[in-house]
Amino acid sequence: MRRLSILLILICWSCQTEENRLVIDNSQAISTENLLFNRLSRSVQNNLVFDDFIDQNSATQIELPFQVEVNNQTFDLSSTDDYQTLIDFLESSPEDDNINLQFPVEVSLIDYTQLSLSSTEELNNLASTEMQSSEINCIEINYPIELNITDLDNSFITTEVIASDQKFINQLISISLRSQIFSIEYPISLEINGQEIAISSNTQLSDMYFGLDNSCYNPNLYEFQSGNFEDDFIAFITSGNFEISLLEEDGEPEDYPDYEYVFNADGSITVIGFPETEMATWEVTTSNNQLFFSLEFDDSEFNEIDEEWNVLNYSNASGIELQEIDDSDSEETILIFSKL
Repeated sequence: MRRLSILLILICWSCQTEENRLVIDNSQAISTENLLFNRLSRSVQNNLVFDDFIDQNSATQIELPFQVEVNNQTFDLSSTDDYQTLIDFLESSPEDDNINLQFPVEVSLIDYTQLSLSSTEELNNLASTEMQSSEINCIEINYPIELNITDLDNSFITTEVIASDQKFINQLISISLRSQIFSIEYPISLEINGQEIAISSNTQLSDMYFGLDNSCYNPNLYEFQSGNFEDDFIAFITSGNFEISLLEEDGEPEDYPDYEYVFNADGSITVIGFPETEMATWEVTTSNNQLFFSLEFDDSEFNEIDEEWNVLNYSNASGIELQEIDDSDSEETILIFSKL
C-alpha cells in the first residue's frame, strides 16, 4: 500500500511537470519587439506628461494637492479642475511666466511608484534617472483581462489576471525584464474617449491604434512653444543623432542595418556607419495640422525608408514615431527613430 502511494505521488508529480512544460499554440503572441507591446505599455503607464508645463519633465507626475507660484501669485491645485484655472492665467498673462513649484511634494513615476521630494534639485535628479513617459492618453481598458505568459520557446509559464493599469504596466515591465512573451485572452473591451469598442484579436487591436487621433499622442495640457509646430519638430530632429529602433511593415518587424542618422539643419542627412558617402535629404511640411517628414535617399539600400511619413509622435522618450500607408493596399508601415 505504501509503495502504491509513492507511485501515485510520482505519477502526479510527473503530470504536473509535463503540464508546466506545456507548449501552447500562441498565435496571438506579443513580444517586447512588437509595436503592439510598445503601444499597450504607453496606454497603461502612469500619466506623467500632462503636467510637464509644471514639473518640466516626463518622468514624474506631481500628485495633488500642491502649490505653485507664478508671477508672485500662488495657486493651490487640489483637483484636476485647478489645472485649467492655472492654464487660463498663463494664457492671459502678458509676462514671461515662471512657474515655481512649492516643495515638499509627492510625485509618482511611470509604474505608479510614489516618492516624496523636498527640492527642485531632488526633482531634477530623479527626472534624469527615471524612465520618461510617452503615453497614449485616450484609451481606457475595461478590466479585468487575462494574460497568458510564456517563455521565448512558447512554453506556458502562468496566467495573470490584470485588474488595473498599474498592474498591467508592472506586468509588462516584468515580462520585458525576463525576456518573456504574452498573449491576451480575447475578447476584451476598451473605451476610446468614452466610446466602447470590442476587441477580439491582435490585428483588431493594432487597427484600433492605427485609427487613433493625433491628439491621443500629445497629452500635455499646456505647452510653452513657438506657436509653429514645424519649427518645434525641426528643432527636435536637428538637436541630436538618431538610430532606427523599429521598422514594422503590416505588423511584422523588419531587420534594418544599425546606422546612425544625423538630420542636419541644411536639410541634408548624414548616415554614420554606411560605407559610402550617401546623398540624402529631409523635409518637413504641414497639411491640415498634420506633420509630414519626407526622407529621400539616393542609394537603393534605403528604399524602405525613402518615403513621405506622417509624424505620429516625437519626444526624447519615444523618439520619432512615423507612419506610412500604402495607397494601393492600405498596408501600414511604422518607422521609429530613437534619439541617442
